Amino acid sequence: MLRISLKEFSITKLYTFKNIITSQNFDKIDSKFFNKYLLIPLAWPFTWLFLMLKITPNQATFFRFLLFIAGIVFILYSYNYLGYIFLYLNLIFDNVDGQISRVKNQASYLGKFFDGLLDTVSSATFPTIISVAVFYDTNNPSIIIVGIISTVLNILYLYLLMRYSFFLKIIKKNDSESSNFLIKYIEGRMLIDWYDVKYFSFLIFLAFSAEFYFILYCLIINFLIFLLLFIIKIYKAVGLFNIHRVSKSKQ
Repeated sequence: MLRISLKEFSITKLYTFKNIITSQNFDKIDSKFFNKYLLIPLAWPFTWLFLMLKITPNQATFFRFLLFIAGIVFILYSYNYLGYIFLYLNLIFDNVDGQISRVKNQASYLGKFFDGLLDTVSSATFPTIISVAVFYDTNNPSIIIVGIISTVLNILYLYLLMRYSFFLKIIKKNDSESSNFLIKYIEGRMLIDWYDVKYFSFLIFLAFSAEFYFILYCLIINFLIFLLLFIIKIYKAVGLFNIHRVSKSKQ
């Protein structure tokens, strides 16, 4: 039995931090600061541990889901700071599954689907989750309404982008890139930068015990993002999608 165990151990591939770090091209990472230079490096030790434990990318995604749920539960029981820690661990583990898949060459569309779904749910509901924490501290129910509206605006502009992309595929056209710098930024980098700014700025608001103002801040930004994207996409849709089609219900 000892010989078998030693043999099995000897053929187990040992991964190093270098394997993890070099598996990802930093020049291709969309994030410019918070995720790129803080969350991704913080994920490296967890990735190494999961590789040693032979955890698959999809199992890492599920573990991240448990961290997200744990964060919500702690906040619901008024353990706000513990809840925040788990919510940010959820952000760190957003990178772990991808790092494992690159190191072990186990990337799959199923994993990308679930990871993206969890990204969307986690990001969109963040203002509402924080508003619940603030409610327990202030007994002000209006802050929950503000958090929910912020979340709804987030979902609306993501749905707008999804529908726009869906109809582009139907008419088999590519979205033309605007030469205007502002429009190009809104359609390109704005949501990526908002991810970094949102989670970084929350830590600053938290340091000053100003979570209430963070929720208002999210509401304003999400409203502006929705408004800008709505105007641009509707303007483009009028030019692209105003073409004849045959109704499926037509006899």
